[in-house]
Amino acid sequence: MLSFKKSFDVLCNLREVIFFAVFVVFSTYSLHSSFFYWIGSESKACYWTDSIRTDLDIPNGTIHANAAAITVDNGIVYTSGYYYMEFLKATPSYWINTRRTELPIPVGATSGYANNITVVNGTVYTAGTYTIGDGLDSDSSQKACYWTDTARTDLPVPNNARGISVSGITVENGTVYTVGFYNVDSGGSKYVPCYWIGTERVDLLIPDEATSGYANNITVVNGTVYTVGTYIIGDGWSSNSSQKACYWIGTTCTDLPIPAGAKTANASGITVVDGTVYTIGNYGDFPNHISRSCYWINTTRTDLPLPNGIMATNATEITIVNGAVYTAGTDFFGNHSWTGTVFVNLPIPSGMYRAFTSGTTLINGTVYTSGGYFTRSGQ
Repeated sequence: MLSFKKSFDVLCNLREVIFFAVFVVFSTYSLHSSFFYWIGSESKACYWTDSIRTDLDIPNGTIHANAAAITVDNGIVYTSGYYYMEFLKATPSYWINTRRTELPIPVGATSGYANNITVVNGTVYTAGTYTIGDGLDSDSSQKACYWTDTARTDLPVPNNARGISVSGITVENGTVYTVGFYNVDSGGSKYVPCYWIGTERVDLLIPDEATSGYANNITVVNGTVYTVGTYIIGDGWSSNSSQKACYWIGTTCTDLPIPAGAKTANASGITVVDGTVYTIGNYGDFPNHISRSCYWINTTRTDLPLPNGIMATNATEITIVNGAVYTAGTDFFGNHSWTGTVFVNLPIPSGMYRAFTSGTTLINGTVYTSGGYFTRSGQ
């Protein structure tokens, strides 16, 4: 029989494992997950302009829909995402204001996901993946891609790659840059961060002791590629693992500091102004907060205040206007967004279950948030 002290130690260790797992899933995978699905639940896609909700067009009979990313160009709101008409069969789409355009996937593909979007001179660029097979058995495979309007371009990964995600896209001087990661371990624990210039893949460097890395977003300035993300030391789930926030210039990794004692961190947004790198993300300082949002100017961290009663926020967007830093994100339960430090309620129709959020952007002081809301709760 375990002594009381040993039992207490085991419980504390288990608590740390659960916390670490929650943070990794919440702050890392939620940014680029292609699968937003609760068994028995139903949802609709929408976006909010500050606190004003706009529902997006989806077909009758849709079970789930998610607006995964959002951007605004010349006052027009563009969102990208996917919807499910049946289990494990998602259709990638983008919306111009509320009008839906479905994105093509090859014959034999069962699902597709449009995870991010950008617009240049009226041309819509979306980034994502599609799945050959049901996505569950060993014969299934994922493919990385981007779409120019509705024309699909496949992105190369190693032949044995699985667990692929393309999470960010930008365009400079007509060249399309995308960012993401892929898995090269049949056990599912080795992820390689990378970006693509057109269709040429560039793997990003992580420290020798790191087991996996994830690249979440990308910006390009005069041909120099800046990406942002995280890497993991250890197996990624046990209490002695740690998660480090970082950004890359080209392929060179720079760590982003978090407080002593914090073991988990992820960076999700990046912008560069006059050679200064601004990044935004989250860290876990259990037991105080599951996820505390912050931003970094180069490697100097500034914590964002939390409203009373909120233990977790997910910061995803950073914008610099005349030297002032503006940030945007949502809370853990998806019911609020914020500009800077001001939280805004995200309303949903009466009788609905709750909101969820996937993307944010900040334009001239207005926060645009994409996601959806559950019309029926899961089991």
